[in-house]
Parts: sequence; C-alpha cells; structure tokens
Amino acid sequence: MLKQEKGITLIALIITIIVLLILSLVTIQSLSGSDSAPEKASQAKAQEDVADIKDGMTTEASGALTDWYAVKYAGATSPTIDASYTTVQAYVWAKIQSIVTLTDGKTSSGVSVTFGASAETSGTHKGSYKVELSNDKASATGYVSAQGTLTWE
Repeated sequence: MLKQEKGITLIALIITIIVLLILSLVTIQSLSGSDSAPEKASQAKAQEDVADIKDGMTTEASGALTDWYAVKYAGATSPTIDASYTTVQAYVWAKIQSIVTLTDGKTSSGVSVTFGASAETSGTHKGSYKVELSNDKASATGYVSAQGTLTWE
C-alpha cells in the first residue's frame, strides 16, 4: 500500500500566493492616487465644511427675513431690529455675517469667506450683496437681493 502524504500541494500554494498578491495590489491601489479613499474623504470633508456654512447662512437669512416682516407688518417687537437697519436687505446681510467667526478671512474649518457687493450692473444680481465661500475643493456664491432673500449658485 502506498503511503498518503498529508499537506498542501505546490499548485495550491501558488494559487494562494497569487490570490494574496491580487488582493494586496487592489488594496494598495485603493489607498493611493487621486481617486483614493483618503482623497475622496478629504474632498467630502471640504464640501461638507462649505455646505455647513451655507446651510447656517440660509437658515439665518430665513429667520431674519421672518423677523423683519413680523416687526414691520405684524407689529411684533425684536431687540435686534433697530433704526440702523433701513432695509430688509441690510438686516439680512448683517445677520448672515454675524454667524461666522473669521480669522484672516477664514473660518476655523479653513473655509474662506468673502462679503461684498455684487459687481453686476444689470441682470439677476444687480444691487445684491454677495458672499463667497471657498476652500481648496469646494465653493459657493450667494446673493442677498433687495427683498432680503438669499440665493446660492
């Protein structure tokens, strides 16, 4: 009777090594390059930072618009609306600026924020105030119209 050898064959060992090499190549490729998982995570974080500020400003603008009309037309009182705000646009503009704390023009999350007047002399944004948000991977531009509405592009 022939003695049976127990253990793995050379072919099984080679197949196992090939499978492990393929898996390691796939893993290395997913962790490197411009389409890598860490790069995608970095880009998503940058977009989230801009979106958070954008959402905060939109919420603040909506609240300011509601307060303005409640005081002006419904007889409500507000400690934040005084004679220094002659237009709804000026009031909304002041409120959205108040929600960001800037150091050298940037938020703590590294988003650059620029406030100014729209340079358009005609068209949709004529007479609007303009806010620009940007970082190295995302940006947004918003306009406060004469009616006090904040819109984003």
